[in-house]
Amino acid sequence: MTFQKKVQEWMLVCFGPEVSTDRLERADRLVEEVLELLQSVEYPRERIGALEDYVYSRPVGENHQELGGVMLTLAAFCESHGLFMQAAGEDELLRVWGKVEKIREKQAAKPHGSALPVATADPHNGYDMDRPRYSARRMKHELDRVKEQARRDLMDELSGTSVVSPENKFSVGDQVEKFTGDYRARGEVRGIFAMKKGVLRYVVEHEVANGGGSFCHIYSEGQLRFVETDTTPHEGDAAGPPSR
Repeated sequence: MTFQKKVQEWMLVCFGPEVSTDRLERADRLVEEVLELLQSVEYPRERIGALEDYVYSRPVGENHQELGGVMLTLAAFCESHGLFMQAAGEDELLRVWGKVEKIREKQAAKPHGSALPVATADPHNGYDMDRPRYSARRMKHELDRVKEQARRDLMDELSGTSVVSPENKFSVGDQVEKFTGDYRARGEVRGIFAMKKGVLRYVVEHEVANGGGSFCHIYSEGQLRFVETDTTPHEGDAAGPPSR
């Protein structure tokens, strides 16, 4: 029997089929365990938010390929920390078989609809709404990044490397993708204007994931391309291979 099937056997005995097949809760617990593993090796907490924003700003990947990426990066992580993933998995499965009743009690006390495994006195499920979204270190990193991007855009303008067509390639309302440079982002053209030398610039609004609002960036024509407006996955829409 594969390790995955042995885990499923334990899940069904401990929780039953409804909880075992709850995809949202299974994802919650995966995130929790990954964070606990990173905490155990003193991974800097402030780096997590930066990676969260980066991943959720990119096109959605294909889950089979992304799972493969998780397996590969986990194996590489274990090698770098002197850990043996197969042995750790078997040891943990053996441990939880001996704690079925205690785990059931914890599950029964879990707040309904919350991502957290335990109830808290905080009405926001443990999240401090007054705590700054960004640490001072991360805020400085973001400001430095914006300054550097602005410097590069200015150098492109002065050196004449910006690619601009003689006519308007895009119109207000067009769905476009910023595809050059260090990141990619999809959005909608909200405005068009010409600089003093007649070079066109496009104002593109980008939506932030999970209802986080939106923001606008200004791009040259050569930085943008049209995107399909339907929801059918297209070749190249995947998030790409993970960083290792």
